Amino acid sequence: MQIDWQQFQNFFITILPGAELIPLALVALLLDSVLGGRKILGRISGPDHIFHSILHVICHLLDHEKYGTVRRVLRGLLVLGTGLILLVPLGLWADEQIKGSFSGHIVGILLLMLIFGQKTVRDHASDLVAMLGDPAHDKDASRYGAARWGIERLTLRMADGMIANGFILMISGMWGLLTYRFIVMLVAVGSPKGILQPASPYYRVAWWLYELLTILPALFSCVLTFAAALFYKVARINLTGTFFSNVPNSILSRQLPLMAVAHAMGFSFLKGTGQGNSDDKWFGPRDGRDELTGDDLENALHLALIIWVIELISLAGVAFLLWYYGAYTILH
Repeated sequence: MQIDWQQFQNFFITILPGAELIPLALVALLLDSVLGGRKILGRISGPDHIFHSILHVICHLLDHEKYGTVRRVLRGLLVLGTGLILLVPLGLWADEQIKGSFSGHIVGILLLMLIFGQKTVRDHASDLVAMLGDPAHDKDASRYGAARWGIERLTLRMADGMIANGFILMISGMWGLLTYRFIVMLVAVGSPKGILQPASPYYRVAWWLYELLTILPALFSCVLTFAAALFYKVARINLTGTFFSNVPNSILSRQLPLMAVAHAMGFSFLKGTGQGNSDDKWFGPRDGRDELTGDDLENALHLALIIWVIELISLAGVAFLLWYYGAYTILH
């Protein structure tokens, strides 16, 4: 039976309208590893920083305990809806501009470098490793919390800042990626630390939408963590512990990547904020260590680098298959 490649092309463009942008994302990730980081591109405010700064002000003005639950939910929904109404047409326009010309490709690559921003978080992790390796901090008990925070930030940024970004970009395009980052930043304002669900009902709809969009990338993040563990001698694999550990009142899409790293590396993390609240409970393997050091953070950084490489290979594989079978127009 002869395959109609034109029909194949139309099928993929229909179900994966953003797949044409995957080659640009690959170039952006590679360039980010060289030009990115806090010393170069990190000095430029990307969409995440802009969204978070605006939402931080708006949410603190609109969300007050004196209002009832329903009113706070509706106010949060209003902010979410306004953001989507503004960003969806902006993102659709950006899609057309990026796909339309070579100069558009360049602008798209620069924008994707700012959105992915993987080098910046790795630079911060490396700086923290160096700081924790200073003998002056040997008797400072807070160094354990700093190492845990560094590993959490590294893991979550890898999960919702690269893996989820690539997934959302592929199934929608730039409009989907921009609206997704807006939702992520809205949830980040409501739940800035740990994996706890936002305490305020103001963020409820945003949190539900965040879970819906990130559950598949979170599962894929776990798969990539297990794959990376095969190539890293200090890591181990525990599928059962990762997927069947229940952490009440957690954001599942944050819990899963952290749980995978916890079981792979033998770490324990705080569910709460570390401020002595009733929700400050530990999660991870039973033999997990909570007194994490700079060496542990360095090992987590190495694991994240392996995950980064596997993700690049995965995206490159998808891009090659679609290009080989003629599903791209951006390259023709």
